[in-house]
Amino acid sequence: MKHELRLRLEPRARTDFGDAVGRIAFGNLNESFGVSLRFWQPSDYLTQWTAACEDIDAGTSSVVISSMDDPTEREGIVWLWLLYVNDAHVHLQQRLLVLANYPRTFTPDQARSWMEPRARGVSEWTLPRRGLAWRVELVE
Repeated sequence: MKHELRLRLEPRARTDFGDAVGRIAFGNLNESFGVSLRFWQPSDYLTQWTAACEDIDAGTSSVVISSMDDPTEREGIVWLWLLYVNDAHVHLQQRLLVLANYPRTFTPDQARSWMEPRARGVSEWTLPRRGLAWRVELVE
């Protein structure tokens, strides 16, 4: 199976929620999101996103760090896209980590360790509906 996951970063575009605009396109999903550049540079995000795409190609669930403040600061926040591979589908869920709520330190290279089993109580939509959870088919 091959993914059609595309991630793009537009550092010159700004939003109320970030210093740049990120875009995720996967199947019929096409969302934009704010990206903080206070801790990571665009190249850091792109490196992490490329690794997540490689995981999906290998049939492995993965995490996309969509925005991150300094994880060593207790008031920091991290936005994640959790990508759960399941047969011919990938289930996507957004997750917000408010680091003050966790006793352990978030490190970007260990982002997959923050994946919990896929939340099944979350309403999941087959696109094009909008929400916090989506299911996208993989292509042959």
